[in-house]
Amino acid sequence: MRPPSMPSAPDEIAALAARVRARDGVGDVHASLVAILDARRDALPPDVVAALEENLRSFDRAVAEIHVALARHPGEATLAFLLAETYRREAELLERLEWWTGDAREERS
Repeated sequence: MRPPSMPSAPDEIAALAARVRARDGVGDVHASLVAILDARRDALPPDVVAALEENLRSFDRAVAEIHVALARHPGEATLAFLLAETYRREAELLERLEWWTGDAREERS
């Protein structure tokens, strides 16, 4: 079986990243980031929206690239660490965005 290749189109990269996140049980973090961004888009400064969108694309690309690399080098501890670190940073961004937009405070009320 041939290892997967890295897709080039942004929507294919996002779809691959979504499948990997779902497999790893962390898809809810990314979905929450997208939901907050969509819900607050009009209230956020345009430069913040652009930065968040770029961050989301960067996370997608990192998850997809690491997945492809792991398929070629199964068991490579450094790649597994990088994937876990990517998930951690995505969760950290969610935490910050929830705090900044007030979504976390509203959920606790």
